[in-house]
Amino acid sequence: MKSGAGRRTTISPGMRHRQDLRGGGVTLTIRFVVIDRADVLDRARREELTSLLLTSEIEQAIVLATSEEPIPSIVPESVKFFDLGHGTNLRSMLKLLLTTTS
Repeated sequence: MKSGAGRRTTISPGMRHRQDLRGGGVTLTIRFVVIDRADVLDRARREELTSLLLTSEIEQAIVLATSEEPIPSIVPESVKFFDLGHGTNLRSMLKLLLTTTS
């Protein structure tokens, strides 16, 4: 890319990629978030986080937390809980996760 009186300006590969996407008329939107350590939030803030995620335009969220509380008995259909602390087989959990999101 030339800038000014014959000088060359370099751009990063990331910027070049964004320019390529814009130039090609492609729009890429990823509505995915991973939130770690949600267990450090108090109960009210965890409930607020859950409400925000359920009412947002995010298509998929993975929220990681440890808890002594049991998994709620009533949850929205779109919400899945995976408890790794009670003999859950990690391989079967991942298989279930992959089949429910595709």
